Amino acid sequence: MSDRVRLDWRVPSSVWERFCEHVYDEFDDVDGVLGRETEAAMREYLDLDPGVTAEAMIDDLLDAVGRTSGDAHKQKKSDLSRGGETARVQVRVSPTIREDFRAVAKQGEDTLGITLARALQEYCDGGRWGRVERKLARIPDEVPTLLAEVADADRTERLSTKERRTIAIATQLGEEFTDDDLVEAIDAVAGSSGRASAPTVEQYRVLVTEYKGAEPHPNKPGLWIPAEMAAELVPAGTPRECRLPVSHLDRGERVRRLQLDAGKRAYPRNGKCKLTTETIRSDIFDGEVSASSVRNYVADAEATPGFIADQEGGTLTLRVNLHTLQAAHANGDDPDGLLPRIDAYYHERPVESDAVDREGEDEGESTAEPEPPTDEAEDEAETRITVTQEVHEEMERLTAAVATDGGRPTVPPDERERTGGEG
Repeated sequence: MSDRVRLDWRVPSSVWERFCEHVYDEFDDVDGVLGRETEAAMREYLDLDPGVTAEAMIDDLLDAVGRTSGDAHKQKKSDLSRGGETARVQVRVSPTIREDFRAVAKQGEDTLGITLARALQEYCDGGRWGRVERKLARIPDEVPTLLAEVADADRTERLSTKERRTIAIATQLGEEFTDDDLVEAIDAVAGSSGRASAPTVEQYRVLVTEYKGAEPHPNKPGLWIPAEMAAELVPAGTPRECRLPVSHLDRGERVRRLQLDAGKRAYPRNGKCKLTTETIRSDIFDGEVSASSVRNYVADAEATPGFIADQEGGTLTLRVNLHTLQAAHANGDDPDGLLPRIDAYYHERPVESDAVDREGEDEGESTAEPEPPTDEAEDEAETRITVTQEVHEEMERLTAAVATDGGRPTVPPDERERTGGEG
């Protein structure tokens, strides 16, 4: 033990508690283990562990097609607070590792404790080998792209200038990157005299982010993150068309954004609503499209049952009737599954597709239908949109009971038997 020194650094209490729980879960104890695992987390942060070479080789392979960066993980978890409760980490570690870690931490912007907290967090999340496993899982999907766009010299020669520039820009960016980093890379690759024009920047911003599968961080403007990560940071069921910037959507996707958003607005209004083109332009398209474009999107939306363009008093409006869409969906006239997507968007839950394979259908297996709006009160599948007549009658009965029974609703006899009470 004499060749090891006490750390004696402070980290946020929540991080240290999580790390201790992680160590206990792994080894069923912390005595004699906590110091060793803390040192292991520090070694990984310093890139002094045996897995460095393996991860670097995988990064080289994935970076070749501009999909990720080996250093991206060290940019994460930068939201650790310097305030709040802290815990003193008094485990013993190698004196060399302790001094090397201190030196690296001094080069950054955060305190020594916050830097250690980052290392501990990353270790709890699987550490280097966890990242290696995740990256290896991506290789079956990425290798075809690598072979098609990089390894095949003939194919590379046939790439257009725009395609080659897109790949070149993508390789300069990590898994997460700021918009400033993106613009800087565009300037360097596609700019004239080191500076690209505004249209060129916008063109390659779309091409590169689509190529890398990146989307804007929903809570941090100017930061691009993997699409799967962005999807986890917004309510479940939020459609891709409603997450992406309007400028990244083609005409068909913009029409679908309009239908999804309008359908969500109609859901709590008995399945019906009416939107003016000005509301559509400002609220749904964030003011980023022209009035004439909005009129075109409204006209395109009318091709779907339940969406009607109406010229009312000289003002163009889009009328939505989800009951009509429900009927079309039931008859198989909703090929894009718009109704279940609206249902999921409104209720903030994953989309429940009602498509089934024919084998399961033949065996009589039941399938999950979305819960679309209906205007028939006697329908057993009455949804969250319509308050049925039965509900009104029940509310009136309970109100009357309260008024005639001393402020307590009367408990039916069968309910008394189940609860053992007398009402």
